[in-house]
Amino acid sequence: MSYDVCMWCICWVLVWLFSAGFAPEALSDETVELKANLAQRVGRFQGRASGILHSFNATHPPNDTVRPLHLHMYRGPERFQLYDANCSDHPCPWLFANVKRLISMGTQIQFLLSDIYFAWRDHVGLPDSVLPGDENNFTLWEEVVTFSVKSAIALEYDHIMWDIYNEPNIGFENRSIAQFYEVWRRAYQIIKSVGSDGIVIGPSVADLGWDDHVLSWIEQFLLAQVESNTMPDVLCWHVGYSNGSVLVQQHKQVRSFIDGHHLGIQRIAHNEMIGPTGTLSPGVIVSFLANLERLEVDHACRACWREYDSVTGQRYDSCWDQSLDGLLTLDGRFEPRSAWWVYRWYAEMNGYITPLEGETIENGLDGLLVQNDTAISGLFGRIGDTNDGLIINLMIANISAWSRVTVTIWKLPFTGMEPLLSPPHVLTQCGNTTNGRLMVTLPHIYSNEAMFLQISNQSDNCTCRDQLLRQ
Repeated sequence: MSYDVCMWCICWVLVWLFSAGFAPEALSDETVELKANLAQRVGRFQGRASGILHSFNATHPPNDTVRPLHLHMYRGPERFQLYDANCSDHPCPWLFANVKRLISMGTQIQFLLSDIYFAWRDHVGLPDSVLPGDENNFTLWEEVVTFSVKSAIALEYDHIMWDIYNEPNIGFENRSIAQFYEVWRRAYQIIKSVGSDGIVIGPSVADLGWDDHVLSWIEQFLLAQVESNTMPDVLCWHVGYSNGSVLVQQHKQVRSFIDGHHLGIQRIAHNEMIGPTGTLSPGVIVSFLANLERLEVDHACRACWREYDSVTGQRYDSCWDQSLDGLLTLDGRFEPRSAWWVYRWYAEMNGYITPLEGETIENGLDGLLVQNDTAISGLFGRIGDTNDGLIINLMIANISAWSRVTVTIWKLPFTGMEPLLSPPHVLTQCGNTTNGRLMVTLPHIYSNEAMFLQISNQSDNCTCRDQLLRQ
């Protein structure tokens, strides 16, 4: 028997073992049937949900942990490294010291003006309790906004997004809403008058409960901006849940309000997303990425949280340790966690989104299938409290242009704070399509886990072989 024939037999045995539930981890034989028709396309894959918050500087983390993620957005700057006493006029390099490296990688930049104000306030010796507009004094606030925008223009950093104030429903809770509206109005007018290309984003509302707070807060905010002609270019609110499916109803309600009042806002974003209980879960991350892609979000950034090592007692803050908001270990070694690999796989996708049909929500399963002329990529994740495994039978129709394919599957466990230097490779299988159809069985996926599927058009003679994800 030839080597190729032998390996072909081994591959089909592996496929049978996994699909029959004989994988070492298998605890149940629950199966979900998914269908994908390649003739159906619901939009171009954008990759815009790969944003980070703060956790990056001019030297760390290393480039080889950043470039593979194709980061779409950076929301900064790092508040505790902002002020340079030797720089009192624009252009001021310190404002952009932490982001030059990201700009060179093609990442878009969003600056949080309230954080720059807080750093400036500390430098001039004002108490932490002083907010813009207190005692009707907006002088320092206007200086900060003007200085920041002029610095960006002088350094030729065009098309920067300006996030005016972070979570004003918390930050201004002891002040009147009228005071915040005036803070917003003054900043908006400076951005638009000093830098005509400046993009205003907001109001970046904190997630204090959607139905009983956030939705009404956003609606009242938008109506107020109609009167002052200071409508944001990009509407944004924060999402602190650990289930990306909640975004569907939120976007539906906000879009309905925007259309009903003829507000004209097209772009919606989330510059902080995923709550602390789900921030390191591959399954939760997939749930967000898949829904954000389908909703055609303008951009989305990970939230950052404090972490506690129960073994060493060490406390970490993933906002300020250059760990890409916890995607890398917080010990200075910058090793990838399992969460990092989800974004790495997300960055590998390219083409058009093909809708997945089948029961998913009931099983805590979500996924994203993207096709182009030479490959199909699938990203799947599972959330929920169940301990049962789930087998995915994926039937792909209208793949008639490809007579022979190579299928590769990786499975991503939930490693939490521990590093994962490479994801486990499940199998690589070569085979023929049948009547324009292909059935792929993915082995048991458990809560908080993720899987990545790659199907490539294989025109030459292929053999079954182990492959690692491209480094």
